[in-house]
Amino acid sequence: MTRHIAPSFDRDLLAKLFRLLGSDNEHERIIATSKIDALLDRYGKTWADVPALLARGSTIPINADVARYVIALGSRDAGERESARQWLLDLLISRRKNWNDLVELLCSPVSPSWADDADAGPPPGFDDPGYPVIDLIDTLVATYSVVTPAQRMAVVLWILHTHTFARFHVTPRLALVSPVRRCGKTVLMDLIETLVAKPEKADYITPAAIYHMVDDGHPSFLLDEIDNIGLAFPANGKLRAVFNSGHRRGGAVVLLYGGEPRRYSTFTPVGVAGIGRLPLPQMDRSVVIEMQRLRPGQLPRFAGRDPAIDYVFSRTRSWAREVMLNADPAMPEQMRNHRQADNWRPLLAIADSFGVACGRLAREAAVEFAHMRQDEDAQVLLLHDIRNIFERGVDRLTSVALVAALNDIEDAPWCEWRGLNGNQQSHRLSQGELARMLAPFEIRPKTIWPLQRTGTSRSAKGYLRSQFEGVWASYCDAPDDDGPGGTSSQSSTIRPLRSV
Repeated sequence: MTRHIAPSFDRDLLAKLFRLLGSDNEHERIIATSKIDALLDRYGKTWADVPALLARGSTIPINADVARYVIALGSRDAGERESARQWLLDLLISRRKNWNDLVELLCSPVSPSWADDADAGPPPGFDDPGYPVIDLIDTLVATYSVVTPAQRMAVVLWILHTHTFARFHVTPRLALVSPVRRCGKTVLMDLIETLVAKPEKADYITPAAIYHMVDDGHPSFLLDEIDNIGLAFPANGKLRAVFNSGHRRGGAVVLLYGGEPRRYSTFTPVGVAGIGRLPLPQMDRSVVIEMQRLRPGQLPRFAGRDPAIDYVFSRTRSWAREVMLNADPAMPEQMRNHRQADNWRPLLAIADSFGVACGRLAREAAVEFAHMRQDEDAQVLLLHDIRNIFERGVDRLTSVALVAALNDIEDAPWCEWRGLNGNQQSHRLSQGELARMLAPFEIRPKTIWPLQRTGTSRSAKGYLRSQFEGVWASYCDAPDDDGPGGTSSQSSTIRPLRSV
């Protein structure tokens, strides 16, 4: 007589399937839940047995709440399953852990301390329960960085947005830039890493790594020393594509994987830090924090684990779980540039959730940023700058004089021009490039003569003011006045022009 021995329960298969419940892909989670149901049914088990089955008879009890929500992952009610999953994710994020850590906790014979530790109480200086979390983050940013109030507001709102970015259509990039080293970018980036949702920080990363990591978990990417990566270089087009396409919901790249095309989502928060300017397309998608060199000893040393940080992070997670956000807040009238409005819309929605006063301060900061970066479209910015040059009282300029004046404008991209696509080596704008940028507006260089011609006068290629009047009216706002004379606010940065 043959004796049949029932196979033992496949705990490894259960653990493998349970890991898939942490996937951001809902289809994967549904399939994994269905397979766990079938596995349990085969052995006459239920979801109530899952914690014990994964623990394989361990007598070490896990946290009762953790066990309860693990069991709830098998609920027939989709809403209850998702609520349980979100509770577990919040627990993991608040402990700086991921779903794989949860599986290891459930399978471990010894319960790790992070699973049972109570949340630390508020440290000194943070113990006022009336303090909103935005003020707590602001305190930390002010402690470890020297930036303007508007810049600090932008950094704080960007940190909060990483916890809620999935609710919006756009996730603005945060760019910490400086003219030289030792301006505090790395310290601020290290602090940001401790406060954002699911941080992934690197000094260098390949596009392929980004594709997989974003598609798998939508982390907050923090890239330091971005000048070493070279976003402007032609060879790094794939990296720029990730930076650009991931700015909007639905951004993706399609690559061959195993001989088949596969779509990788790129929509995720990105923060970068580096020396110099980013290419214009990347600046266009960023809230740019321009930092300056600090005095020695100006800031306290950041050791990475200020006791206040874990408390503030926990408060941030609670805020993100409960807050209601208006995805389409009122925008300041001054922000006529649609891309700037897109970048600030999620940040203003977050500010509004903390009250009218906070929303007003955030809008003031947004307008300040908009004035600093009036129009990121290179050709429209060019028209603005040319108008400012002609406002000096001339009606014609040679190409040589106009290009020289453009290259002399402080805080403009022309003296470090990288081309319209931002993929060239830095150089001074040339007459040919100027002509090519103006051609789409039907503005072309023509032969011009001095107003007062003499027998020795010579003609030259250049431009008349009258050629620009129509496009200025269409593409440029009214010029800012400095006073009764109506001189452009930027004219003081331009050296006197030679007579034509």
